Amino acid sequence: MRLRPEPSSKTGEKLLTRDFLLLFVAHFFFGLSFWPYVLLPVFLQNLGTDLIGVGMIMGSASIAGIISRPSIGIALDRVGRRRCLLAGCFIVVFANLSYNLVQQIGWEIYAVRLLHGLGMGMLMATFFTLAADISPAKKRAQGLALFGISGHLSGILGVPFGEQISRLFGYEALFMSCAGFALISMMISGSISETRRKNAQQGLLFDYHVMKFLKLAALRENRIPLATTTLFALGMTSYMVFLKPYVHEA
Repeated sequence: MRLRPEPSSKTGEKLLTRDFLLLFVAHFFFGLSFWPYVLLPVFLQNLGTDLIGVGMIMGSASIAGIISRPSIGIALDRVGRRRCLLAGCFIVVFANLSYNLVQQIGWEIYAVRLLHGLGMGMLMATFFTLAADISPAKKRAQGLALFGISGHLSGILGVPFGEQISRLFGYEALFMSCAGFALISMMISGSISETRRKNAQQGLLFDYHVMKFLKLAALRENRIPLATTTLFALGMTSYMVFLKPYVHEA
């Protein structure tokens, strides 16, 4: 495991470092594997489910992300960011390939969505943790904003790419393409240096982290940001899930 060297006072303020650019590109290719899944609802409808079923199946991925987040936070401190990044990429690659095994609506699609949600939850938490670690303290907000551009770029390209692939070659080719992009992300992630500090706390328990989060969430100054974020996520997720079926029907 390579530990990231302590920056000197001269280079410590530099934002566009080698690791930052590698992380940007890795996140971009992860996005290319993520955004085409706005087309998944039509795939599910073709298998025979209705819009209620589409919502339940698509939402099951978020359940895995919610349940796993406290554990992912512990793993980031215990085993390191880089290992979590590689593990998350591997899970996403495997989940993408597993969609090709789904031939009907049943427990299989829920299992694949839960696995996919676990991988995405792990990657999103790790990507932004690394982005915060790599960005200089005085430029952290600028670094996170710049890093977020990679996700928007992948959305611009990923959705029309997925539309064309699914239209010309079918959903099997789409899932294989998404797995390939996730694999490229994993290969790039292997070159990113570890940022976890050697003196990071190792013995904190899962329930301690959960209770700490709940206490922070209950603070008066955090209630409005959490509420607005929740409302924004409800609107954005509903839009992403049901826009494609609406356009397809129209």
